[in-house]
This record gives sequence, C-alpha cells and structure tokens, in this order.
Amino acid sequence: MFTRVLLIVLAAFTARAEPPTGYQLVWSDEFDGSALDTNKWFYRTGGRLLSFQKPENVSVTNGLLRLALKKEDAGGLHYTAGGVISKREFLYGYFEARFRCPKPAGWHTSFWTMKYHPPKDGRDYAQQVASGQAPQQRTQEIDICEQDSANPRSYSAGVIDWSGKTGKKSVGYGRVYYHTPDVPDFTADFHVWACEFTPVAVKFFLDGRLTHETDATKFPHGPQSVWLTSVAALWGKPTPPKKMEDEGLPAFAEFDWVRVYERK
Repeated sequence: MFTRVLLIVLAAFTARAEPPTGYQLVWSDEFDGSALDTNKWFYRTGGRLLSFQKPENVSVTNGLLRLALKKEDAGGLHYTAGGVISKREFLYGYFEARFRCPKPAGWHTSFWTMKYHPPKDGRDYAQQVASGQAPQQRTQEIDICEQDSANPRSYSAGVIDWSGKTGKKSVGYGRVYYHTPDVPDFTADFHVWACEFTPVAVKFFLDGRLTHETDATKFPHGPQSVWLTSVAALWGKPTPPKKMEDEGLPAFAEFDWVRVYERK
C-alpha cells in the first residue's frame, strides 16, 4: 500500500470545476426537489462504524441534499447518520460533486464509488464479507474525497482493490492525505471534488485542479455506484479525535450537486 502525505496550497478554491474535453453529462442530481429522488438513489441503512444509518436522516431542501448527524441511540449505537447510493452504475468516466462537510469532530464524510451490495441481516457489505455471508467483490473502490471533521483542513483520496488477487482482503493504491492550512476549512465552504477514471489511470481533482493520479492497470475494474455518505468515526490525520464531539449536534453534511460524465 502506497500512502503519501502532502501539504498543498491551492489558490482560487471556489473555482468552477469543468470536466475534461470530450466528455458529456450522462447522469446527475442537482437536488432541486423537496425530497430524495428514489428513482435515482438507494438509502444507506444499518450500522457502520459508530453510527446507525437511517433514511429519516436524509432530506432535500433549498437545493441541497442534507445528511443529518445526530446524537441518538439506534441499532445498538449512540449516533445516527445517513447516506445515499446511486441505483445506476458506471464504469469509466468523470465524477464530480460539490459539498460542505460538518463541523463537530468525529464525522467521516465521503464522496466515493463502489459496487453496491444491499445490507443483509443488519450487516453492511464489509461485515458480510468478514462473517462469510457474502463473497469478496471483484472490483474497485475509488475514494474521491474522505474528510474527517476533526481535521477540517485535511482530506484523503485514493483507490482500494477489493479483488483479493494479492492474497489480502484489500489493497490500497495512490492514497494521498492532503493538509491545507492556508485556505478556509472544508467545513466552512462548499468545494468541488472530482476524479477521472480511465482504463489506465485515476486522476483526482479539487476545485478543478489536478491533485494527483494513480495507475489504474494494477487492479481489476467493474461497474460502480456513486456514494454520498457521512458516518461517525474516530478517524483523521494528522490527529484523530479521542472522542465524539457532541456539541453542535445535530449537524449536517450538505451536497449541492453530483454529476457523472462519460466519453462522447
């Protein structure tokens, strides 16, 4: 597994991101309605890390998808959250979303792609694999942005290979942790994260600027759903939180839009 930690200073963080030349829009959600479009999305449900994911925590209002993050008991856990997973699957393309992360420490907000496997007996896919209830999937997970609220000027991006071809359950490629002390934090403003996935490379972008890329020939490729999620987790670099920060809850992860482009 190759991991890098970089300090980046990027100007004009609010710049509009544009897809590369030669792509056309094939799917999107601008969240302009009054409720989640369930023709496009599944709800993420069940326990994950320190929170229980509930459909009731997902709302669409004022042009935003809002994932409510609460201090409340459910499913044997003490926090609840929400997430959505696209019903349509994609292979190669350019994926982008504009969103703002929550402030209280202890929340892991992500924009990512992976094959969707419905929960079974209250267990998500990772738990199903660990317990022998489900086979190892043969495709990739692309983490376009994983942001931990305890470190509001940091995020990570990279690829996880779940194929098991190396003899390990999962292998990471091109994981980079970005720390940006000289710009407004990711909990204060909306930013656009994106990736371009081709047969040979995965390129990652923040606000229209290429941040890094990784070799896509090292892992198998397969159809993937788009995930917009936030879960309670004591994660984060350079400093993970020691406990959940309850002050400021309920809080919200807010998504302005999500778009997928494919080559013409």
